[in-house]
Amino acid sequence: MNVPLLTRTEVVEQPAVAPEANIGHQPANATLYIDADNQSCQCAKSLANLLRNELGLQVTRIVLAGNNHGKEIENWRGALAAELPDIEPLILHVSSRKQAADAALIMELGAKLERHLQYRERIIVVSRDDFLVGAAEHAKTRGCLVLVAYAHGEIPAARSSRLTTLVLPAVSKPSCLLPTADQGVTAPLAPTQTADVVRTVIAELRKLCTKQPGGGYKANEVGQALFKLGFDTKAKRARFLKTIPGLHEQGSGPDKGLVF
Repeated sequence: MNVPLLTRTEVVEQPAVAPEANIGHQPANATLYIDADNQSCQCAKSLANLLRNELGLQVTRIVLAGNNHGKEIENWRGALAAELPDIEPLILHVSSRKQAADAALIMELGAKLERHLQYRERIIVVSRDDFLVGAAEHAKTRGCLVLVAYAHGEIPAARSSRLTTLVLPAVSKPSCLLPTADQGVTAPLAPTQTADVVRTVIAELRKLCTKQPGGGYKANEVGQALFKLGFDTKAKRARFLKTIPGLHEQGSGPDKGLVF
């Protein structure tokens, strides 16, 4: 089993307030565990407003994990600074392996589990990934107060009957998508228009992915980038890849690459 590689950007944590010190109507403390590779930073504002104004929670700690090849960590960091300027997130930089961000967040959640229990801190898991939602369920069985939050979308989400789920407003998607039959297109684009769209998406992929020393890009990273660009099913991603001129594969398994 490959163990995701991760590095930490350390921050100094403020000492927690003991339960008996929480008197009157002081808001309950909450820690955010954000999967930057799974959720768009566009939902930061609605998330902060919901927690603060609707639920009366005070966010005191943020853990942010992602591979950052698409600059998602920087985007999230900027969005959080605008909404929660007094909190410096703990950043977990991970590899581009599948579910690496989930694994890093789960490890951090496990390390802080006793703290959450002792001080009755709310745990907010910002992800729709089944792996991480499963860990949130386990934390609840241990006695933690847990919520799951993610942006509304057409992609099926990991739903749990044992957790309260906060569905945030849908985020906008880039408009550079290839038309497909299931998107209700009644007439095909002209060849020149289709070629322009393909070139636009390829340019975005090259920005979002890290070029490998031997040339090309990691296949799983290309898949993640296409997902972020709106190709939200395996069939759509496969269909688009067939339109890339001169595309060829190299390597296999986790080292499989796509050259274009």
